[in-house]
Amino acid sequence: MRPCTPQTKGGSTADEHWTTAPQATLIGALIGAASTFGLGFVLDHLLKRLGQDRPRRVSYVLLGTIKNTSLAAATALALFNERTAVPAAAVSAVNVLYMVWLGKERV
Repeated sequence: MRPCTPQTKGGSTADEHWTTAPQATLIGALIGAASTFGLGFVLDHLLKRLGQDRPRRVSYVLLGTIKNTSLAAATALALFNERTAVPAAAVSAVNVLYMVWLGKERV
């Protein structure tokens, strides 16, 4: 006998979350990308105007943009279940792309 799952608005079940709804994971990744790349661009531009050299700017930009998403994913996994860790894992993947982008020498 299958246990009854609670219904949420729109007729979907509470079990239908990050792992079964890829659009929700994509939205989380897009929000992470917008906040990381957007804030990084603003910080880099501001620090450039203040006369900071590129290595120092990259260091400050990483400090300002890379958050504790890995810690958030591990904490969510330890306290709840694997589905709650997916948003933080998606943002961690975006952060890797961001670090690759920062590492490229821009002209």
